[in-house]
Amino acid sequence: GDVDDGFDQDLSSVRVVVLTGAGNYFSSGMDLSARNQGAMKMDLKAKAAAFVRLCESIRTSPVPVVARVNGPVLGGGCVLPFLADVRLFSATAYMQFAEVRRGLLPAMISAFIVPRLGAMVSQEVMLTGRRVDAAELKALNVATRVCAPGQELDETTDQFVDMLLKGASGAIARQKALVQFVATHRHREAVAEAQLAFRKQMTSAEFRYGVSQFQRKRKP
Repeated sequence: GDVDDGFDQDLSSVRVVVLTGAGNYFSSGMDLSARNQGAMKMDLKAKAAAFVRLCESIRTSPVPVVARVNGPVLGGGCVLPFLADVRLFSATAYMQFAEVRRGLLPAMISAFIVPRLGAMVSQEVMLTGRRVDAAELKALNVATRVCAPGQELDETTDQFVDMLLKGASGAIARQKALVQFVATHRHREAVAEAQLAFRKQMTSAEFRYGVSQFQRKRKP
């Protein structure tokens, strides 16, 4: 289904989310058809707010998110891998911020991409609108892995999903939130938050269960 439909649902029983494209593209970006542009202009503020809410729901999801980038990523869709926790790219995939070539701006996605990609690289790729291939994305630490399309990409996705499923869901959610907090706060605040997260997890049922299984030499 669509990304916005999936993250509007209750994810309490979900352990891992995998985002991927339904066809040859991972994401083709905004619909630039005349019909869609007319609808957008009717309520531009609401549409923009809805898009930001979607991005925030993915970014702050307590469930680990894997981006299985099976093909090209264009325009606003470029934000999706940056919101994921693991980013697996097909070797044939590329990313392109082509908005300026159509008189648009990669405006809202900048708030989510620039802090992770860096100002200088973001400026260059967003102003030129050039294609950034999978190998370069790996060098920029955007891609976790670059895989041959098809079977290797599928197998690598399965491997990462299996690794994530081995983690306690509460611990994973707390660690995700902690990393995001540390990345956006001052050192003193980050240290205080880290101590609080540590104390909470040390007194959790998950920790007691994990330790008991370790002492019995069993897998959790």
